[in-house]
Amino acid sequence: EDMGRRDQAINNYQSAVENDPDMVEAWLALAKLWSEEDPDLAVFFYDNALRVAPSDTIALHEKALFLANQKDDLQGALELYRKIISLNQQYEDAYLNSGLLYLDLDSIEAARQQFDLAIQIEPTLVSAYYYRGIANELLNEPQLAINDYEQALRLNDQYKEAEEALNRLRSETTPQQ
Repeated sequence: EDMGRRDQAINNYQSAVENDPDMVEAWLALAKLWSEEDPDLAVFFYDNALRVAPSDTIALHEKALFLANQKDDLQGALELYRKIISLNQQYEDAYLNSGLLYLDLDSIEAARQQFDLAIQIEPTLVSAYYYRGIANELLNEPQLAINDYEQALRLNDQYKEAEEALNRLRSETTPQQ
């Protein structure tokens, strides 16, 4: 696969799952290889990985990303993130990605709550501050948004999106003379 020989990689992964149908990593590799070309076949492979290991948070996460990005199934992805959270309440990416999906669904308060939870678990998760800032802006809470963008920049002073959002918001909230 790393050598760019996709067809050979697919054949090898298929041989692997024929010999050992419980090989989750091979099912996931097949799903990724087919995700662009044949999304329905990719779903089949993700489902096989989850049949073998229904509580595997990596498999659940990868399928959730696939559903959100390839199949535009945001609700299906959210369900998988809920399952991940029920299995591992410390899995901050499930909260972060749920928040992003809620933003896409215009459920802004739900998004902010997910970003809050991600930050509680991992206080240095820079992107959670940035996206919570976006949610706060959308909820017409400019000072909270400024605080979040500033915190994102304290954690990563190279975070251009946070810097741009902070500058824009400051210029909008500064009284004009």
